Amino acid sequence: MPYFVENVLNDISEKEVVNTKSLRILYLSNLMKGKGVFDVLKALEILNDLGLSYEAKFVGGIDVENEEEVMSYLEKNPNIKYCKPIRGKEKKEIYLWANVFVLPTYYILEGQPISLLEAMMAGNIIITTDHAGIKDICSENNGFIVEKKSPQHIADALKTIQQNLSSYQETMVGNHRYAKTNFRPDNFINQLSKILTD
Repeated sequence: MPYFVENVLNDISEKEVVNTKSLRILYLSNLMKGKGVFDVLKALEILNDLGLSYEAKFVGGIDVENEEEVMSYLEKNPNIKYCKPIRGKEKKEIYLWANVFVLPTYYILEGQPISLLEAMMAGNIIITTDHAGIKDICSENNGFIVEKKSPQHIADALKTIQQNLSSYQETMVGNHRYAKTNFRPDNFINQLSKILTD
């Protein structure tokens, strides 16, 4: 049974989710190897080498084991801004700032990342992996399913989006409608009620 998107994101309107002026990439999760953070960071280096313009924001706690390496990537890439975990209105604003959400996870304890549902509610184009329960909530209709541990595939997806950004308006609106229809709190409560009463 899928999770749900918190109420602060449920009032996002359809007109707010179309965002095609420039490539804006969001990674919002723990900055740890299993979540694919290094794959995203390396993919952005590929974009830099290609001379493609973008802005990126990384939001989340940094795994102590990899903190030095993560900070090294963040500090040497001027297109990236980092901030610690955020909630509520701030989280809503950062999802609406972005138009691409990247989570190429292969984390062993992964289930169905709520961040994917939240990103779709905000109309973000999704780049993720076929891992754990992700394919139950997300498909190529929502963006790109890339190979695990492949910075090049992530970079290729980002390049495709960057070069055709205006053509993704339908995906942005479609993701918003899909999340609004399927991942509201009342949907979750109704499904849970059915399970408990059957």
